[in-house]
Amino acid sequence: MIRIEIPQSLRELPAPLTDLGNDAVKLGRQVWLAGLGLVATVEENAAGAFDRLVAKGRRSRFAPVAEAEKVVTTARRQVKKVGREVGGVVEDQVAVVLGRLGVPSRREVQELTRRVETLAQSLR
Repeated sequence: MIRIEIPQSLRELPAPLTDLGNDAVKLGRQVWLAGLGLVATVEENAAGAFDRLVAKGRRSRFAPVAEAEKVVTTARRQVKKVGREVGGVVEDQVAVVLGRLGVPSRREVQELTRRVETLAQSLR
């Protein structure tokens, strides 16, 4: 986790800027919670679909086991795919919110670190 030390001069921002920052944090939390809610909903629906398939399979004794395993595998694959997509959307939204707050990205921090190391080497 990247920790950023906030200078004392920035800790005492005017109220409108503080309110703007607080609003951005609230928005970020809402986006994060919405993503988590979406993942939970997808999991619940997938579990319900899985249970319905199991019940249907019990009623139909003619369905071969291999076919049932294929359906289960397909369902699991689809749930994982949707989970990855939702995770990507949530990560993108969090990155946007953090960018609006002025928090540097991992790439920006790595580039700055590289530049500082290069400068430090040239001063030796």
